[in-house]
Amino acid sequence: MAMVHVRKAKYRDSPAIARIQVDSYRTAYVAYFPESYLEHFTYEEETQDWQQLLTSGTDDLLFVAENEMGEIAGYALGRRNTDETKPFDGTLVAMHVRQEEQQKGFGRALFAAVAKALQAQGCTSLWLSTLPGNPAHAWYERLGGEQFDETEYHVDGSEIVEICYGWDTIQRLQQMLK
Repeated sequence: MAMVHVRKAKYRDSPAIARIQVDSYRTAYVAYFPESYLEHFTYEEETQDWQQLLTSGTDDLLFVAENEMGEIAGYALGRRNTDETKPFDGTLVAMHVRQEEQQKGFGRALFAAVAKALQAQGCTSLWLSTLPGNPAHAWYERLGGEQFDETEYHVDGSEIVEICYGWDTIQRLQQMLK
């Protein structure tokens, strides 16, 4: 287990977050999304998107995890749930860890930080969605997540399916993340 330091993201972190996001999309999502969709993600554009989020005054929760050398190894984005079809009040919108930093505790620490911050905002439950082939499915289930739905949408002519996991209580999830 690597030494993990999680903190709220800062404006200056935007390029590193964008690099992790784009690299992750181009590797983890290549079997699911059309190449035309993945090609439109650029480091520059995603950096601007993260900078905009961090200066927007939103209640969104963006955390980064740093490795022993102070490099950003991953990020997680959470927020109050805005999808009225999902019976949970908080959501983990995105979580990505650099490929070479996976399986070292960064994802666990990021997930715990989002859960704690959502609870501080008054949320009592949480959900997330992930692609069917994501190896994190088993991890979510070990953490007590229950599959409750599938979401389907179209991207550039391709049908995308995501599996939804939920936790009825954030408190139970936090216990599992310890």
